[in-house]
Amino acid sequence: MKAQFSLLILTSILFTIGCHQKKYTSPELILDFEIIEKGMPRGWIIHKQHGYSVSLDSMNVKSGKYSIAIEFTENYRYAVQTAALVFPNNYNGEKITLSGYIKTKNVDGGFAGLAMQIGSKIAIEWMDKKGRLGTTDWEKYEVTLDMESSQNQQITVGAIFGDKGKMWMDDLQVTIDGKNIGKVKPYTPKPFSDKAKNDKEFDKGSNIVFPELNEQKIADLELLGRIW
Repeated sequence: MKAQFSLLILTSILFTIGCHQKKYTSPELILDFEIIEKGMPRGWIIHKQHGYSVSLDSMNVKSGKYSIAIEFTENYRYAVQTAALVFPNNYNGEKITLSGYIKTKNVDGGFAGLAMQIGSKIAIEWMDKKGRLGTTDWEKYEVTLDMESSQNQQITVGAIFGDKGKMWMDDLQVTIDGKNIGKVKPYTPKPFSDKAKNDKEFDKGSNIVFPELNEQKIADLELLGRIW
């Protein structure tokens, strides 16, 4: 069962990343669900799946005003519900960590956890690794990944829930090398125009030297042109 759901989960994450990306300015404000648009936290991507409901909860919170609640509503064999946030910026660093709190109610035979993808790497922290399913109070979980090159570091974080019960997620933080992502300067590639200005390779000419032409070389060039 775990293998079947793992494949569905990875597919769900990749689909979310490939199809959507929302812009925002403050990572901290987005991660704590405090800015609401159309009934959901700004920037979060939620593909509602058959058999699940996703909502904001103001009664069960770890901090702030809201948490995200994902609840199983009816049996549907292949459904996996995710709530994902795609960062619009890339960052330099060696290690990136997602931490957050999860609370559950009557989770039976399924899974609940935090997930993060950066570039081609995916990490998932399952609650059942610690033997904590069923009904649990808020507990902290975290996942860490090695960072890739700045040109290929699209970051996606979020929650994954499958099977019966209900989970809440709240108080998320993302750090890079131990520093809160809100205090890390995004990676900005140099504009192409700057690279062109610094390119001095052909300032003194092309460095291509043409040999003296005679009748034989002209004939050879003509034959070569006909072949091409």
